[in-house]
Amino acid sequence: MRRGGGRAMKRVAFQGEKGAYSEEAIYKYYGSDVETVPRPYLRDVFDAVEAGEADYGMVPVENTIEGSIVRAFDLLNERSLRASGEEIHRIQHCLIAHLDS
Repeated sequence: MRRGGGRAMKRVAFQGEKGAYSEEAIYKYYGSDVETVPRPYLRDVFDAVEAGEADYGMVPVENTIEGSIVRAFDLLNERSLRASGEEIHRIQHCLIAHLDS
């Protein structure tokens, strides 16, 4: 999603807290010269871009556990924003335990 902005550093909104997988995807897509803007809900990501609080938004549209993220597609259809790129971000989990457990 994009709405025009004249700043040198891009501001990119995402759903979640700092350290979320969506934030990782932002850095992978845009590089390190970006300001991330966390928002609690998907709709808040769209709101932030429309209000000029962020230049772009990054939202998940699919994952291997849930499949399609229907709410993200609904918001794309309801709002005046459009998809302008795609980042495939592989998530790997590790189980760590103490040797004596």
